[in-house]
Amino acid sequence: MPETNLPYRFENFLDQPKLKKLNLHFDQLDIFSFYQGEFLKLNSRKSGRVVITKTAKPGLMNLKVMDQIIFSCALEFTKGKKSKMRNVPEPLGKGHIEMDTDRFVLHYTIESQRKDQQLQFCFVYQKLKQDF
Repeated sequence: MPETNLPYRFENFLDQPKLKKLNLHFDQLDIFSFYQGEFLKLNSRKSGRVVITKTAKPGLMNLKVMDQIIFSCALEFTKGKKSKMRNVPEPLGKGHIEMDTDRFVLHYTIESQRKDQQLQFCFVYQKLKQDF
């Protein structure tokens, strides 16, 4: 499988105990924002970066988003195409990650005490780079 196949890279990272960090560089990042489920805005960037590090607990990793807003959270990864975000820093809430061959999609909500003030975001990282 080619190096740019994201699920392959992820599983290869998980299966190699000596690897502690996975840097993912993408040629494009699209950030979609939604309010009450309605589309608000699209911000596009020419590159994006995510860093994933292993923890002592198998299947649990730390995810660091390195674009626009920098935040870290724990990522519970199950082999497959969808994962849950855990220990997300406030005011972020409910999040999950999806991936396919060369797309890494991060969904999360900015929580508010009032449900009608919550914002949803979708970071779509595309075109995984090979040169890392």
